[in-house]
Amino acid sequence: MPDLSASALGVLHHYAHYMVASIEDLDLRVLESRGFLYVPGFASEDECTALADTWRRTNTSYVPVHRLPRAELGSSTLPAKYDELQRRIMRETSIQPDSPLDSGEFYYTHKDLPTAGENFGEGPFEGWHQDHDYWLRLERYHYLNFHLTIEKESPEDANFGLVPIDGAAQMMPEIPLAGGAARELAPSQLVKDVFGLPVPDWAAHVYVDQSDGRLFPIRDVTTLAEVPKLRAGDLIIFRGDVLHSRLPFSSYRLTMSMRTSASTSLVTASSLLNGVPRKWGTPIFVGWGSAVFAWMKVLRAPALTSGSITALQAAYHKGELASLRKTAHFLLRCKEPPESLSMFTVLSTNARFQTWRFLFRSYVYLRRHFLESFVENGPS
Repeated sequence: MPDLSASALGVLHHYAHYMVASIEDLDLRVLESRGFLYVPGFASEDECTALADTWRRTNTSYVPVHRLPRAELGSSTLPAKYDELQRRIMRETSIQPDSPLDSGEFYYTHKDLPTAGENFGEGPFEGWHQDHDYWLRLERYHYLNFHLTIEKESPEDANFGLVPIDGAAQMMPEIPLAGGAARELAPSQLVKDVFGLPVPDWAAHVYVDQSDGRLFPIRDVTTLAEVPKLRAGDLIIFRGDVLHSRLPFSSYRLTMSMRTSASTSLVTASSLLNGVPRKWGTPIFVGWGSAVFAWMKVLRAPALTSGSITALQAAYHKGELASLRKTAHFLLRCKEPPESLSMFTVLSTNARFQTWRFLFRSYVYLRRHFLESFVENGPS
């Protein structure tokens, strides 16, 4: 493993003291038009040090993606700054991400990673894409990613590219970009050669609509990308429908994302049943997608809110669905105590739930192995 100790890397002197933004003076309406906002010097040197120390203490194996609950991040002051920004965004813009910022996800890049491969870092670390939350929640206008740079060796390297929504809309007005979610822009030649699909000669990429799998040939929208030269302490806030990519690198960088979305956004049964081939082979989607779909069937509801799905995931992780009675009580949204349910209701509810989960998984298996002409390759 590479030596990623702060002393070995010598990165802390690159803290962004050169320019500290006044949070009170930020024009948050930029998030409505352009989709992202750059906030230099958002986190102090002490806050960055606390986060980095926590990451090293809790991630001794240096897993490239490492998630921690908000209470365990190690900084006593930073969460309140995030909360204030979130409240201001909801108060001053039409973007309404009301879900709590309850966890931080750490990412790091380093050329000496054991899993890096010979050419790791020479091209985009990931394709140009919009976030999709493993295809469960596809409404991205009210989704925000607070992406903080914690440590970085050089402001010239290992940066982050973003395509402004307003500029992209002018270049390709016919594409359902705003509010949507595409896993990535597929190079047009790849679509022609590997998938055998017709693509116009003028198209540089193919935009894949995650909601229904439609393909849109587009020009090279990545030429509009802006690439801030990030230092430790810098924050980028961006909506989930902004096309973005972690760019080529030859040096170390440590970042953390905290995400929030609108609890009232709807997830429909049709959005779970349709989409692009890659989703059928993604375990997280199959696991949670089958549970959400089965819950809709138990309730005889065509859709559930994003907040309901969050509640289901929280109940599972807290062990609140450990018994058949508790599971039926949760699924039926009963206001009476679990003991009020009859044994017939408990058993029949669980049976319907598990049957629909099995049917959904069977459908996914058929889509993946028999009904699709191709399965996408690339980063998951």
